[in-house]
Amino acid sequence: MKDLLISIACVAFIAGCATRQAPRDTVSQPTATQTPKSAPELPQITEKMPKGPKEIFPGVFFDIDHNIVSFEGIVAIDAHNDRTPTVYLEAIVCTKDTKEHESLVVTQARPSHIHAALLLAGHVPGAPGSFDWTGETMKPVQPKGDEVEVRLIAPGADSDPRTWIMNARTQITLRETLQRSHFVFAGSLERTKQGVTMYDADHSGTLIGLSTFGTETIAFSQLLNPDSGIEEPVWIADRRQVPKLGTPVRIEIGSIQR
Repeated sequence: MKDLLISIACVAFIAGCATRQAPRDTVSQPTATQTPKSAPELPQITEKMPKGPKEIFPGVFFDIDHNIVSFEGIVAIDAHNDRTPTVYLEAIVCTKDTKEHESLVVTQARPSHIHAALLLAGHVPGAPGSFDWTGETMKPVQPKGDEVEVRLIAPGADSDPRTWIMNARTQITLRETLQRSHFVFAGSLERTKQGVTMYDADHSGTLIGLSTFGTETIAFSQLLNPDSGIEEPVWIADRRQVPKLGTPVRIEIGSIQR
């Protein structure tokens, strides 16, 4: 699947336009074969690519100059409604008709397309985090993959999504509370159901996670159990930072700036 995603992204980028051809959606636990090997042909291809952001899939852009993958969305929740001011969150960005009631942003971009664009940008996927219940006690499994920077670009708001979220008890932001937290290119999963193989995040909507569902394309580094019976929900939208419902947001995924 990795090679197909890269080839589709490269062809679309060289053409300088979007393509409606989707990669072959496929959800088993990622293996080493999904990790891009050192491919000399990619630098040769990128030298021929046009400068500036280019739409390589519907609504998914790649800026070769800055090595940034971006796409558009809107604020999905209403943190400014005085009747329902407390909005508990389980995702940073979800896809349409999935987790809008518990996500900061919703987008129509496909997670598998964003996965392909991130491969083109040279990022190496790993695996989503999970909670292993096979033994007598639950064992947390940390997410793996290249560390990436996630930015939410909206008028008057900080671009770090961790500042859009705060602890309901302490009123302290996620960034301040978990100062070493970050995001990783987990790469979701491939799952086969009734003989059909699919890219799980395309169906679950878990594009950029907060809680750990185990299917995220981009995972939050800190394991947060979505089961309220195991872990009390505490992370809510900070209305001081989150823009109004429906506000346009540009989501950017890039390399960490050290």
